[in-house]
Amino acid sequence: MRLPASVPMANVEALREVKRVEAEIHAAREKARREAQDVLRKAREEVSQIEAKARADADAAYAAEIARSQKAADEERARIRKAGQAEADKVRGAGSGPTLTAAVDLILRRFNEKIRG
Repeated sequence: MRLPASVPMANVEALREVKRVEAEIHAAREKARREAQDVLRKAREEVSQIEAKARADADAAYAAEIARSQKAADEERARIRKAGQAEADKVRGAGSGPTLTAAVDLILRRFNEKIRG
């Protein structure tokens, strides 16, 4: 069976068409790969920004909690000092004044009575 002379030319045209379509496919794949890389890069940037914001928010919350705790500790320390000062004033007051003078007089009187007999 003999093919007409136009068949080889049709094969050349078909081969050219296949090559053109392959080039289009290759270009489309390359474009899709670049777009995927761009999307991935943008997503990484967004994640980095979100992480930085979360870190900053956590640092701010930590600093606020430290400040609140420090204030509470300072207030508690002042309360304890005030109570201690009040107790010291009370003890100091008991160790002086008319009560102490009366106690010393009583002790001296009893001492003198014991000595004199």
